[in-house]
Amino acid sequence: MSDDLTLYVFAGVRGLAEKIRILLAETGLRYTEVPVDQATFEKMCTDGTLNWNTLPMLKHGSAIIEDSSTIMEYIADLADKLKKGSSGNLYGGKPEERPFVRAIANSATDFQKAVKIWEGKEKLDPAVVSDLIPKWFGLLQRVLDKNDDGDVRTEEWSYGKQFTYADVTVFEAVNAITEVLGSTKLRTFPKLKEFHDKIAGRARIDRHLSTRPQQVFKTL
Repeated sequence: MSDDLTLYVFAGVRGLAEKIRILLAETGLRYTEVPVDQATFEKMCTDGTLNWNTLPMLKHGSAIIEDSSTIMEYIADLADKLKKGSSGNLYGGKPEERPFVRAIANSATDFQKAVKIWEGKEKLDPAVVSDLIPKWFGLLQRVLDKNDDGDVRTEEWSYGKQFTYADVTVFEAVNAITEVLGSTKLRTFPKLKEFHDKIAGRARIDRHLSTRPQQVFKTL
């Protein structure tokens, strides 16, 4: 299989593709991003390029991977096979951790879809801001609390001791909200804020965040 990675995304849209960009930046895997306009998207749907008529889509050689969560796990597996993790880090987690890592990543994606932050601040249901976001922030902080071993010498992530694609997924779900609504809601969840800020400060992720173009929020 060719080593070439190509990420197809809706042109100018942040959406569920941004967590993929962040993970690719973190792993150092080289890829080409192809922005897709509406006409091209419709053609990809009708000519059978897309199985499920959704983007983002990752092409790796002849393999086509759809669904943002599946793409994240695929990239983590590829990075681990290529030993891209610093000091032996496994982006997919240890084998016995995989079901839990996957559950956290999928739940964080469910959070993004429930909040619909891509619609912008002015279109958000007030109940989403007052109830749903604090509820999910609380759930995410509870996950972090459970994984805290109380040892200040060890890094604390969402599950186990590996920095995984689940951590990136949680980060982007929170980061997208703070960019639209500000960080006020996050202040009452100190462990989640610490987690968010720590990931934002990772060298490759920080570089990506500081250089990424301005994009609109939209899920696809």
